[in-house]
Amino acid sequence: MGAGWPQDDPWADRQVYLHDTALSALLHAGVTFSNAPGVAFEYSNLGYMVLGRVITHATGIPAIAYINQAILRPLGMMSTCWNPDDVAPEQLAHGYNWRDGEWLEEDLLPSGGDVAGFGGIFSSVRDLAHWVGLFQSAWPARNEPDGGLLRRSSLREMQQGARIRSVDIASAAIDQPMTALFGCYAMGLVETRNGRWTAVGHSGGLPGFGSHMRWAPEYGVGIIGLANSTYAGMHEACRRALDCLIDRSGAQPRCWAPAQALGAAREAVNSLLTAWDDDLADALFASNFFQDESRERWRNRLSALRNRHGALKSQDAFEIENWLRGRWRVAGERGWCDIALTLTPTVPPRVQEMEISSTLPPAPAMLAAGQQLADLINHPTWRSLARLVAPAAERERVWDQVRIANILYGPVTLDETVAGDGDACAILCFTGAKGAVEAELVVDAARRRFTKIELRPVRN
Repeated sequence: MGAGWPQDDPWADRQVYLHDTALSALLHAGVTFSNAPGVAFEYSNLGYMVLGRVITHATGIPAIAYINQAILRPLGMMSTCWNPDDVAPEQLAHGYNWRDGEWLEEDLLPSGGDVAGFGGIFSSVRDLAHWVGLFQSAWPARNEPDGGLLRRSSLREMQQGARIRSVDIASAAIDQPMTALFGCYAMGLVETRNGRWTAVGHSGGLPGFGSHMRWAPEYGVGIIGLANSTYAGMHEACRRALDCLIDRSGAQPRCWAPAQALGAAREAVNSLLTAWDDDLADALFASNFFQDESRERWRNRLSALRNRHGALKSQDAFEIENWLRGRWRVAGERGWCDIALTLTPTVPPRVQEMEISSTLPPAPAMLAAGQQLADLINHPTWRSLARLVAPAAERERVWDQVRIANILYGPVTLDETVAGDGDACAILCFTGAKGAVEAELVVDAARRRFTKIELRPVRN
């Protein structure tokens, strides 16, 4: 969608019946440009009409016949066709448009030829589920043989944004938190990210009809919506349905299978946390590791963690970001440590970077201050804030944040400690009926007053 041709939905939707000779005449007459090629996204159905012509010339058979032969039939989409005459009358949905207080039936437009590269097929939810399943089959990436219609790598490439389409800030209502939506056009599909997961899909519309299909590759679930009214807004319905399905069903993303080297590195780091071993460290870390920070500093740092937390024991959960990057938590007699590893591209992979964050449980004074903050969020008054927050903490700004938290999340309860040193600073989580808010706090323990409060929403 970067050819520079103008957005053309109203015009293109009425061209679906054009025969190949009419398309040839249109192209011979030349086309107009709304942008220089390659500089901006603009939706162009004409681009897919031209693609239909390319398919015909490249394969030597009409584009429609090739798509049937190479894609639709091998996928098992046996009820999908290009013309209404090929659908059993009792199975054919007719399209309507609401005009002047009544539903008027729209003419069913048959596909004329290469122009059908841009859309207009007649299908069913069951058949389209095969289509969505094809793209879902590419995830997770794996080493087993490819036996499908396309290589899994090609299917993944088709679902990865190539041209920025939009960055939107949206909210369902004024009392709901804002959500950032980032969209990119891929290859015939749109990739959208909402900060929690990635969705892939596409809408469709013709006089009398509207449709949308949408799926979350990491979760293996999707939504298909079809309607028989002109340009029915199925996009928003399917977006909300997919969000609801993932949020409320407890669905979990598909797990990455870490490289064997990543699991081995985790075990080696756990051993070093118990007792330092030079030979193990030499086998574990990449050449840059002790150049970036000396062996002695790392040895002393791990020793200090043992002294601070007591015996450290790895928990079962291992959060895998990709084959060579992951994080986990080790619990101590006092608090815990979060550890993150990144391995090198070498064979064998070795640890090039290790990050360790240390958290101690909050002292009674910190807990008391955290509870006071929860009470302030639930019942914000300037007098209560002035007693709790030191003047240096930008009281006006804190006051604005507290009132917003009350509206968006309240009432809240003090939930868990995310990070902190136990006495002077902490990141605490407060959970409310409408979501969770995280508070970064610095406390003057002697006076039990906050010298810093920073509230931010917790992403699911």
